[in-house]
Amino acid sequence: MTVLLRNDSGEKLRTRALAGSCRHLLRLCGQEGSELSVVFTNDPAIQALNGQYRQRDKATNVLSFPQQEGEPDNGLMLGDIVISVDTAAREARE
Repeated sequence: MTVLLRNDSGEKLRTRALAGSCRHLLRLCGQEGSELSVVFTNDPAIQALNGQYRQRDKATNVLSFPQQEGEPDNGLMLGDIVISVDTAAREARE
């Protein structure tokens, strides 16, 4: 199992702990042989992606981009998850 984490948010994050949590979730889902990419970013970057892929000109908390349709097969690249640290922090405070 491979978890690729990238922090483009400008915030200091506990990436080892986050990667461990992702691996744990993959195990729980029976995806021990799969690969997952997680990108932590900010509101302007996720707003641009949201506009490009969903035609919504606003920031959001999470976007996901699966690599395949339907149920995932173990051993494949599952896809990409993009998380706005700005929005997640704001929502956590609320």
